[in-house]
Amino acid sequence: MKKLALGLVVLLLLGSASLAAAYSLQISPASQTVFQNDHAVFNVNVSGASGIGGYDFTLLFDSSILANPTVSFGSLLGAPDNSIPIQFPATGSIEAYEVSMIPPADLLFSQPANFTLFTLDFLATGIGTSRIAFDSIILSDVNGDPIRNFVTTGGEITVEAGQVVVPEPGTMLLLGIGLAGLAAYRRKFRI
Repeated sequence: MKKLALGLVVLLLLGSASLAAAYSLQISPASQTVFQNDHAVFNVNVSGASGIGGYDFTLLFDSSILANPTVSFGSLLGAPDNSIPIQFPATGSIEAYEVSMIPPADLLFSQPANFTLFTLDFLATGIGTSRIAFDSIILSDVNGDPIRNFVTTGGEITVEAGQVVVPEPGTMLLLGIGLAGLAAYRRKFRI
């Protein structure tokens, strides 16, 4: 009976250890607010990593609020010289793909447990809130084997109307109007 109870405890501990070792993909910062026509920039981070060799996933967003996504790939998979980084922007989504050409042992040595895969930059064109959500995720280890034990945390960007800038009249224009007024005043009393 004691052996059976001990076996169950060991199984539970092993099961919880595998859940604790799960990879996590997250948007950072998870929430941000920007003004219309400004840029919204955030990182796509991985944590709990023990060696990422590649990834291919799509991020979804509201194209009526955000536009012109661009990707700046991180360096820990070898970009730009020792990896194949590709981005495919589309309406309402962007696919980011990168495969490392660095030997597995070197990747394991160089990658910390938490790092940035890439940085995304959007132009805030509409007013409202856009969720940023992961979709169609493929994540592989340093040997190219699929990683199936991961969780994702998306984010959101709120775009607010910017302040209307009222231009001030130019100094020279004011000076010119003042001089013209003085000239007219002087002329009136000369006659």
